[in-house]
Amino acid sequence: MFSFLDALKNVSSSTEYKEALAKSQQVLESSRGNLSDLKGQRRNLLLDGADQDIDKFDKEIVGVSREIERLQLAIVTLNERLAEAEAREESEDLDEQLTEARQALDRGIELIKEYGAHTTTIAEILLELRDKNKIIRSANTAASNAGREDRINMPEHVACSLPGGEYRSLEASVKLPSSTNSYNLVWPPSNP
Repeated sequence: MFSFLDALKNVSSSTEYKEALAKSQQVLESSRGNLSDLKGQRRNLLLDGADQDIDKFDKEIVGVSREIERLQLAIVTLNERLAEAEAREESEDLDEQLTEARQALDRGIELIKEYGAHTTTIAEILLELRDKNKIIRSANTAASNAGREDRINMPEHVACSLPGGEYRSLEASVKLPSSTNSYNLVWPPSNP
């Protein structure tokens, strides 16, 4: 005999409700087959069987019919609870995503603050590098005007050159937006 309470033992997730639902549907199909067999046997007894034997089948038919009703009601209830479990799980998943998003926001704000502190330092480094490059360019121009062959390499040429000796000016390549307004640049400075 089917027990709805047994079907719900330790059931809380949508997966567990789906399993309980599948098991209930299997039992329902089996019970329907049993009912059909009992009705067939009862029909055969109606022609030449004793009332006592027919009463026995009637009692079994009533019991199986009641079990089928219970199973049908259980399946409806399991479907309702499955829908509730799926909705709860979707809500829990969304809650987890929102919690993760809030944590990402908090960390993103921390990173922007860190970035703000570093942009000031990097801008100061690039400003000093630009000043050193001006000194080197000026000395190289003076050496060239004096007809001298010796030249001083640019720091980027020495520190960041590509194969073949190519280099790109670091101070001219960097763009650092402000941490408080990304439309404003910390580097390059607006007044060079």
